[in-house]
Amino acid sequence: MSNFTNAASITYGQGQRGPSVNTLIPRNKFNFKVEITYLGGATDSRKTLILEKISEIQMPGHSVKTQTLNQFNKKRTIQTGIDYTPISLSAYDTRDGEIEKFLVGYNNYYYSGPMSDNDEIMRDDIIDESFLGTGSSGRGLNLNTDRYYIINIKITRTSSTEDNNIIEIYNPIITNIQGDTLNYSESAPVQYRIDFTYEGYKTTTTKTTTNSNTTP
Repeated sequence: MSNFTNAASITYGQGQRGPSVNTLIPRNKFNFKVEITYLGGATDSRKTLILEKISEIQMPGHSVKTQTLNQFNKKRTIQTGIDYTPISLSAYDTRDGEIEKFLVGYNNYYYSGPMSDNDEIMRDDIIDESFLGTGSSGRGLNLNTDRYYIINIKITRTSSTEDNNIIEIYNPIITNIQGDTLNYSESAPVQYRIDFTYEGYKTTTTKTTTNSNTTP
């Protein structure tokens, strides 16, 4: 076979020999795990939620903001900043309530209301004298010492023993929680879709060795 028709095999190291792991082939989508590090409630206490029951998560990305200026009779493009692309995560609503408990804890940290309303808060007290006197409805934003409930989200992709790719997403904030649609005619598992914005991310690949492209 000619080098031209065998280009893909050469590029991705399909013809290499020996017991070494081929790290040149593309990674698969399904080889990943997700961990969320968040505040555990006590001072300087952190917990890690290992999300093993999720269907998908979007990898982070970014776009560069540019502006075109005039330099006499020439056009010049300058960079003015970076916008991080929001990401989404879809998690199964399992019977142990793993993701539901996490979302309730997240909402209770920031707000009085979502996913945890009770009869006392929801009662009709618009014309109640106690409401007029205190000026408080028991709802709204909670003021906390720590700004971020979620410290980071870590995505680990492991294709082999010599390929570990780690993506760390810093200071993520949930912007949308969307429940699934229940339907008597379907038996598909119920999922939560969660959208995040964040302030930065880092990606690294460790324990990777370069294999030579050797053809037989």
